Amino acid sequence: MKKIIPCIVFVYCFFSYGAYAQMFLQLEIKNSLEIKKYALGDILVYKTNEFPKEWQRAKITALDHGTNTVQLDKKLEFIEDITHIKIKNPIPFYLSRLLYTFAGVSALYGGIGDAVQGQLMPQTILFPVSSFVLGVVLDKLVTTKVYPLGKRANLRVLDLRI
Repeated sequence: MKKIIPCIVFVYCFFSYGAYAQMFLQLEIKNSLEIKKYALGDILVYKTNEFPKEWQRAKITALDHGTNTVQLDKKLEFIEDITHIKIKNPIPFYLSRLLYTFAGVSALYGGIGDAVQGQLMPQTILFPVSSFVLGVVLDKLVTTKVYPLGKRANLRVLDLRI
C-alpha cells in the first residue's frame, strides 16, 4: 500500500500536466452569464477580416496564449482577425430535423391513405405543411446564433495549466 500511493501521485502529476482540456478559446458575452468554451479538437465556425462574407469552418489544433493565435487545421489565425463567431444550438437543430422527418412521413402515409380512400382530406395537407413550416422557423431563427466580436462579445485564449 505504501508503494502504490506514490506511484498513483506520480502518474497523476505526469499525465495531468499536458492535459489539453486546460487550454481554451473562450467566447465571453458582456452583461451575460453565457460563456462558450472551445477546447482543442472542437470545430470553430467564424468570419475573418480577410474573407468578411464567407463563413469558415475549421478544427482547433493548437492555441498560443502569448501571441493570441489559434491554429486551425492548416491555418494560423490571430484572434484580432476573427470578426464573427457562429454557434449552433443542438436542441433546436435536432428538433427541426425531427419536424422535417415527421412532415415527410406524414405526407407519405397521408397520401397513401388518401389514395386508398379515393378523396383528398385537408388534414393530409395541413399536418405535413405546418410541421415543415415550424421546422423551417426553428432552423432559421433559433438554431444558430451569430456573435459579432467587439462591443458585446470578446474572444480570448485561456491557459489554466500549472
